[in-house]
Amino acid sequence: MSKHLFPFLLLIFSTASFAEEQYKINPGDIIEISVWGEEDMQRGVRILPDGTFSYPLVGIVDTTNHTPSSLQDAMTEKLSEFFAAPEVLVSVNSTDGNVFYVLGNVASPGMYPMQFKVNIIQALAKAGGLTTYADEDAIKLIQSNGTITTLSYAAFKKGNELDKNLNLHSGDVIIVP
Repeated sequence: MSKHLFPFLLLIFSTASFAEEQYKINPGDIIEISVWGEEDMQRGVRILPDGTFSYPLVGIVDTTNHTPSSLQDAMTEKLSEFFAAPEVLVSVNSTDGNVFYVLGNVASPGMYPMQFKVNIIQALAKAGGLTTYADEDAIKLIQSNGTITTLSYAAFKKGNELDKNLNLHSGDVIIVP
């Protein structure tokens, strides 16, 4: 393999993994949409609980599983019916919808915003840690995709099962019985 090819391949693979990790728009987020040269088309919108918002000429837009760039592409396609080669920009102004929940026997159960990546151990620490009555071996992670995983905090403390210390996604719930 050429010494010039390796950095190129590294760039491709790191870009691919970055693309998988792009921020997905969530209900509750506030996004800004603008169309270059069209002042009347600039709008800040809050994403509704069902993942939609309304936009002039387009109507109801579903943001489910959209990143800002994929929504930008979709909006460009829809607005191209009304404008010649529209330049659409979608940016996230507020990530209010990017939250996780920790419930049960923790010091401070509740909803927590995710301004950065948070794993299970970090989430439990954010909730003040487990109470004396917590069952360390029966913690449940209910992911927003419907997957349920049983976790052992006791194992985490011993340095075991760290592969289960997953990064949380918006809407994930941790229940500490």
